[in-house]
Amino acid sequence: MGDIDSIDVFAHRMWKKIGGADRQRKARKFAEFHLHQYDEQCKAVREGLATVLPMRLATFFTAGQLEELVCGARTVDVAFLKKHTKYKSSYSRGEEDPVIKMFWKMLEEDWTDRDREQLLSFVWGRSRLPSSTAALGDERFIIEQLSPSGEDVPATRDKLLPRSHTCFFKIDLPRYSSREVMNARIKYAMYNCTAIDDDGNSNNIMDNVQVEVPIDLLDELA
Repeated sequence: MGDIDSIDVFAHRMWKKIGGADRQRKARKFAEFHLHQYDEQCKAVREGLATVLPMRLATFFTAGQLEELVCGARTVDVAFLKKHTKYKSSYSRGEEDPVIKMFWKMLEEDWTDRDREQLLSFVWGRSRLPSSTAALGDERFIIEQLSPSGEDVPATRDKLLPRSHTCFFKIDLPRYSSREVMNARIKYAMYNCTAIDDDGNSNNIMDNVQVEVPIDLLDELA
């Protein structure tokens, strides 16, 4: 900082120009100001955290461990999610149902960590799972069948988008005919229907949009 003649510092809601021969001392003051400008906010966060975790115990955790306890794991554990899932309506057979098998295979083998996080955001409004069953509490991921309003045949079902209910950690999943169709439809919905206020309305946007799907699926989705 020796080559800098003056430094702008925002303090007490006013800009003050500093410089001159003693700029090294002023540079230290500048650094000290920025190191401590959020002390009050950090104190408030610390006090809030102390209501659920005694501060003497916080020293037993690394920063990463504490982050996971508070925010959840950085990556979505598919096995954990599967273990804490309930199945309703025609999906009551759970993992024995061929569509449910396709769903979990898709999550495990076809999707990236980013895709799995986006699915959580789509169905729950958050991108991380809790780090333990205790932290999850009584909440369970719910998968229920979504049926078309008209004729319930594969060609009709394959045109549907899934429907999410973030307040209930739930997805209404059409009985898609293939893993490829399921992948295309769920990805379209979760990346394009992201407003919580639009929960349940994903199929209403389909009249005036183009859906990007693999070429070999165009005939199947027609």
